[in-house]
Amino acid sequence: MINLIPFAVMVLLIDQTVGSALNGPCASNEECGTFDTHCRNGTCVCRDNFITVYDSCVHVASETVECTRKEQCHSILGSKSTCKNKRCVCRPFHHLHKKQCVKNKDLHDFCEHDHQCYCGQDCVERIGCINHKCTCREGYKTYSIRRCIVDPLYSVETPPIAVQQAPIPPMNSAALINHSILLYIIMFSNFLIRYM
Repeated sequence: MINLIPFAVMVLLIDQTVGSALNGPCASNEECGTFDTHCRNGTCVCRDNFITVYDSCVHVASETVECTRKEQCHSILGSKSTCKNKRCVCRPFHHLHKKQCVKNKDLHDFCEHDHQCYCGQDCVERIGCINHKCTCREGYKTYSIRRCIVDPLYSVETPPIAVQQAPIPPMNSAALINHSILLYIIMFSNFLIRYM
């Protein structure tokens, strides 16, 4: 009997990659589906300070430290690092945080700290661990299942401008009624502008 579970897992993993793969065609950065890639001359390539390891881009941790074995990198970057092309790098699906390699947590994954959540070096400020779930921060929205992009529909409410009010001279009852009506019209107009 043939075991189909590994095949099903592989299909599931392939199905989650959205966008162009590393070295795939693109017209903009958003079309590159692999983390830490960008579109250069119509092709998705690794960003600066990243190198290709298998089918992903990994952060080059230090240009000055050369290595011949992964154990040399473990003392510098922790156990989630490796040696590639004589340089210490984070393993695939890991990123550099405070000089340590950390396992990536994708959007919607369980998390304990903001630094675990990762959707690419250009996305670090856009994603966070909110209620123990990696989520796009306020002002950003999910794009292609795995990334956070600016939400064009998000608007930041500006705080009201402080206006210094001049002393109000004494009014007769007719002037007071007119002033109250005018104030009501202004408040109602602000309500319509804000909520309609």
